[in-house]
Amino acid sequence: NDYRCIMLLIYDLWKDTNDSSLAQILVHEFVHVVVNEKTLFKRPNWLNEGLALYFAGQIEDMGRVNVIENNKSLYLMGYDDNHFYKLSGLTTEKLIEAYGVEKIISKLNHKTDYINDDILGEKNILEIAKDLVKL
Repeated sequence: NDYRCIMLLIYDLWKDTNDSSLAQILVHEFVHVVVNEKTLFKRPNWLNEGLALYFAGQIEDMGRVNVIENNKSLYLMGYDDNHFYKLSGLTTEKLIEAYGVEKIISKLNHKTDYINDDILGEKNILEIAKDLVKL
């Protein structure tokens, strides 16, 4: 399988729908390239998105999540789900605060069974996500 892809980023289309700077968008997309290359696309979508948001400095203005429908796991959520980006970013930020960025990157580089991992696993992620929700 060829995992290489070419991405076209047209900033003029993004700038009116996104508060991010061009530099933030470029860093965000570059993080996706690095994560996908390192994991051969075998990584949780929420972690890929969360790391891109974290390293691009796009989390600080996100605020809290208002609701999570049915307490749905990030492992079951997709890009079309409400709050996916926000919850991915905030959860990743909390993981980095709790365990350190080096530990999270190490887990990303050496893990294949993410859903059962003690840190990145579904059980831990659900607990962190619940703490982020304003009921």
